[in-house]
Amino acid sequence: MKFTKASVAVILACALALGLFACAPDEEGEKTARTPFAAAQSDPLVYLNAVIPLLKEAEGFAVETSYGMDDIKAGNDTLQEARNVFKNNIIDYINSSYAKERDGFYVSAEEALMGMIKRDGPPADMEKQCPALFNALEESDLLDPAAMDELIEGKIAGSIAKLDEDIGKGLVDTLRDEKGFSLKGANGEPVAVKQASGEQKRVHVLGQLYEAQVPGGMLTPLKLNEVLELRVAERLKNLEADIEQGRNSSMKNKTDEEKREYVLTQLGESAVKETSGLYQIDGKLALEAADKFMTPADKADILAQLAKAGGYLAVEDYALEPTEFTLFAQVNKAFLETDGKPEPDPALSEDMLKELKLEIRYKLTATATGVGAFEGEGEFPITLTLRKTVKYKDIKWKAADENA
Repeated sequence: MKFTKASVAVILACALALGLFACAPDEEGEKTARTPFAAAQSDPLVYLNAVIPLLKEAEGFAVETSYGMDDIKAGNDTLQEARNVFKNNIIDYINSSYAKERDGFYVSAEEALMGMIKRDGPPADMEKQCPALFNALEESDLLDPAAMDELIEGKIAGSIAKLDEDIGKGLVDTLRDEKGFSLKGANGEPVAVKQASGEQKRVHVLGQLYEAQVPGGMLTPLKLNEVLELRVAERLKNLEADIEQGRNSSMKNKTDEEKREYVLTQLGESAVKETSGLYQIDGKLALEAADKFMTPADKADILAQLAKAGGYLAVEDYALEPTEFTLFAQVNKAFLETDGKPEPDPALSEDMLKELKLEIRYKLTATATGVGAFEGEGEFPITLTLRKTVKYKDIKWKAADENA
């Protein structure tokens, strides 16, 4: 497959210069071998910047923007009903989807649904609608290591507070490490959760954090892993817990390799095949970088979400403070032959984006006025976590054109 756009050629040239794309055997002609994991992992920033712009050459894809709300606190206990309205009903999608069709370019979801006329070429605001495809990620866009540590420590503190709450409610009976083994005290017995030390609780919550679950941990703002290995690691963790609890005694004395073969069998042949050669990139980005890769949060959209509790609360304005900006991408290695069928040999497949997701979280604060059943409450504060997610998905890669 050839890519003709000058910008794409420049990015690929840089990647080639760094040895990230190996050439396929001579008999394979124009096929580009998939980037070896070690090469992609050595510089995930360069790798990401090489594969994302290729999305502009896909046959079709959709961009979905959504808002969600969590951690809602409203006034006092008498407002519990309104709070539940927020929690259960306010999380809703606001779609602004664009799909690239065979005889057009981007069409809105409504146009596609109604079969309306398609545009002849890219819309004038394509770069505005899809900024992540036009702006390369730079080192300065990644979260500073010190800020990364602060963010993780904040998550650990929050998780420990939640753990203490769950222990008090009797919801936690065992503390475990990152491999799924129960924590042992000096006497070799499992730690009694109500007598657990602060350090033991820390070990437990670290084992539950996603950043600590990926192989090697999230030690840098940008991390690349093989999806198959992520799933194997998760299954192995569950297996160790099952062995320890006596739910799978047959695997108790097996070697690490035998346990790996066991979880691969559990995953199933189709799941293993689908995830082989699929890379996953997780990143923590600087909050300022959101201006480069996402359109600003739309105030009218957010107020529309808040208005869903209009039977209880009235909110006319709010303040936003960004708190976390994350990137998630998966790159798949399915080379498409001219008949549209995937190349069965992953060693001869290309780097093709499967999904790209950007999410920014804000702390939202506002003053609400009680209405309806809460009209007598007057004004009171509300706070919540607002999530804005932009997802590039439903990507259709066109078959290779040897004459392109």
